[in-house]
Amino acid sequence: MEKKPAYSTTIYRLFIVFSTLITIVSFFGSSCIKTGTGEKKYYANWSCGSSAQCASVMGASRGTNGPFCSLSDCNAWKQKYIPGNCNCEETAAYSPVRGGTPPGGRSCFKVGDF
Repeated sequence: MEKKPAYSTTIYRLFIVFSTLITIVSFFGSSCIKTGTGEKKYYANWSCGSSAQCASVMGASRGTNGPFCSLSDCNAWKQKYIPGNCNCEETAAYSPVRGGTPPGGRSCFKVGDF
């Protein structure tokens, strides 16, 4: 029986290890690698109080719009649409969140989108 050189067995083992590793990374990679990127989203939580005109314009007496990519994007929306009773925060106070889908495949709105 012919004995294989030791280096061919080592190379084969390394190939198996790397191909297994590549399979694992491709399977779990997208969810594991992107976790904890620290991307904060901001929401404009607003209330019209007793103003019927505000509720008519906004479509409800209170609500949440967003998500916005930054605090300054949220504040720009707030100044444009409801400068009074509106706070920009990291959590949505009301559901459903209004605003639709951000353009360009982004997960949040920026100035210029509204």
